Amino acid sequence: MNRTIIYGLLSILGYLSFVSCGDEDVNDPRGTGEVPAQIDVNTVRIKDLSGTSYIYYERPNDRNLKYVQAVYTLTDGTERKFNASYFTDSVVVDGFPKEGEYDVKLYSVSYAEKRSEPIVVKVHPEQPPYEKVLTDCKIEDTFSGFRFISKDEVGTDLSIIFLKQVGDKDWEEISAYYTRKSNSLLHIVRGMESQETKIGIYVTDKWGHKSDTTYVTVMPWYEIEIPKKNPLWKNMALPGDAEMHSWGSSSHVAVEKLWDGITVEVAGNDAWNTCYHTIPGKGLPKWTTIDLGAKYVFSRVVFHWRGGTASSAFGNYTPKVLEMYGSNNPTMSGEWDDSWTKLETFNIVREDGSQTPQSEMALTANEKLQAAEGYNLDFPVGIEAYRYIRLKIISTFGGLDYTAIGEMTLYGQKPEE
Repeated sequence: MNRTIIYGLLSILGYLSFVSCGDEDVNDPRGTGEVPAQIDVNTVRIKDLSGTSYIYYERPNDRNLKYVQAVYTLTDGTERKFNASYFTDSVVVDGFPKEGEYDVKLYSVSYAEKRSEPIVVKVHPEQPPYEKVLTDCKIEDTFSGFRFISKDEVGTDLSIIFLKQVGDKDWEEISAYYTRKSNSLLHIVRGMESQETKIGIYVTDKWGHKSDTTYVTVMPWYEIEIPKKNPLWKNMALPGDAEMHSWGSSSHVAVEKLWDGITVEVAGNDAWNTCYHTIPGKGLPKWTTIDLGAKYVFSRVVFHWRGGTASSAFGNYTPKVLEMYGSNNPTMSGEWDDSWTKLETFNIVREDGSQTPQSEMALTANEKLQAAEGYNLDFPVGIEAYRYIRLKIISTFGGLDYTAIGEMTLYGQKPEE
């Protein structure tokens, strides 16, 4: 064997023997397993928020350190622990039941789970979210119900429960809103009679805290579902209106599918044959003109997406931006002229306020429920009454040049003649 190769192998073996026979922890990147150094209390900074405190510190330069642990104890003896990775310089403690002063112990913890002696810091979390969202909330009357508007600066998981007084003493739950870490909170309760109604609202969180109940009286505005039959809505089919897709003799896609009352897939009909579906390759925007048979003041429009299932919500062919127009004397040539008045531009948004397609972000529980019950869009208050409407699709979530909608339902009032 080549003498150079032999010397090389002997050198490698000698090195391996050396590194394996010394202190067993010399080559262990996790250190010796001894108790790590304490955090220097002089480096600690506190940022207090709603029910939460951020504790910032200078991480000890100790190879034995695996993570930092923060611990606080409630008056009932319940101990809560929060861990922060070695690679960060802060730990978040939350779940405080009330605003006030709390002692938090900070430990340095080794890979052998040995804790240093603690340092004690004082935090002063502000009013917790389960109380603050009620303190800061606004209740606004709207058509057939009311709006709940509030904010949660720290984005916690909250359950907001809405009650309605029945009789003199009884109460029943009429709605529940799960915030799912949202910062801006908006929930609309519908289906109420147009009469003064006393409601109650309370909030719970994942820690088991429950707020006091807030009571308020609402006066929902009167509205009806605009009838789709008697008189029957009619497709005006003006020049330039969208053409419907076709799959041959078995296809039954038509503009009228937009108001046939079928919001979900039914036996004997696939989803394509129960929806409004424009032709691919024709481009967007595309629009449809409808005669409602009488004048109405619109309060809201509800869309069920193709098939009425969650799979279509924020899907590739689902409208992302759409516009609604009204007219009482439309130009029969189909022109976009001053006979049409824009009522609103609607952006179809996710629960978090974004327009992220479903292909990039899974649906939340609230969004799945919304897909089944219908996606509500409110018209501006104070618009005039119109008999003819135009639905104009501007864009889709997948950037496709066609769209599919299961059902459209309008609500509002019929003006006095």
